[in-house]
Amino acid sequence: MEEANRKRITAKSWLTRATNKLRQLLDSGEFTQISLVAQIEEFEKRLGNLDEAQSLVEEHIEIEKLEDDIEAAAQFREEKLVTLLAAREKQSLLQGEAAATISGLSLTETNYSTAKTLLQTRFGRPERIIFSHIQRLLQTNLFLTSKESSLPAHLWRLHDEITTQVRSLENLGVGGESYGVILTPLILHQLPNNIRLEWARVGEGKEGDLGFLLRFLHEEIQRRERSQTFGVTAGAVGPTTTSPSEARSGSLGGQRSRPRQNMRKGQGSATALLSGSGSKRTPLCVFCHGGHFSDQCQELNGLDLEARKNKIRKLGLCFVC
Repeated sequence: MEEANRKRITAKSWLTRATNKLRQLLDSGEFTQISLVAQIEEFEKRLGNLDEAQSLVEEHIEIEKLEDDIEAAAQFREEKLVTLLAAREKQSLLQGEAAATISGLSLTETNYSTAKTLLQTRFGRPERIIFSHIQRLLQTNLFLTSKESSLPAHLWRLHDEITTQVRSLENLGVGGESYGVILTPLILHQLPNNIRLEWARVGEGKEGDLGFLLRFLHEEIQRRERSQTFGVTAGAVGPTTTSPSEARSGSLGGQRSRPRQNMRKGQGSATALLSGSGSKRTPLCVFCHGGHFSDQCQELNGLDLEARKNKIRKLGLCFVC
């Protein structure tokens, strides 16, 4: 546990440092496509390291402290993501045609003003920016994994990508109700069946509510992370030693039930006797004591069902086994 905590502290420090560098780059306003992408990649690398360290801590932490620890980790993560969201928004304005528009300008103070004017003139129209964010949302893709342990990380990436675009649209005055009715079903279609089922349990009437889907994803990821931690904890304790047959035969007070007193030595169960399951034994009918199997007894077979039950009950044989 001490080693896991040490790794998490280190990962937090590196992520904080990457966040500060990214924020300084954005605040300066003097960055290129290359420098911005490089800093974003550094941030995402540190964020991934923190997620791995957090998972390691959750495997060893005491169950009583687990939920509070997960909540604190999620809050720390979301505080850092604010900077990443801002950086991705800036990055979206420097890709494709926008990057080509200013690619011929050298990096000088005079050209910075020129580049800013060119970009604002050509790409500063709100409707074009809104369309770009909507397009990114429609192209959002979740690469599912067959490994259950890796699913939370994939879901986090999906959650973060959607949140980035949604927050950007909100800053432009476009609420989720404008496009949620189209986007929500597309995202649900990409989710695993069991997650869609969980959403269906609580999402009645929320089919077009993108904000509700994001909150659900956030909670579902945290539930899965807690579930994985409990699975590791249970595995460390080990399986119980009580066999199913002992569990069935147990009685109140933890004592095993005594053998049936009315099962006389040499008598089989009613099922075994009537089915001939003891075919390897010397034939002996318990009803007429003849030299044949009990299910071949003419005396028994000549009786109706109720009479057979009475005879078996009278001899003290077992109806269950």
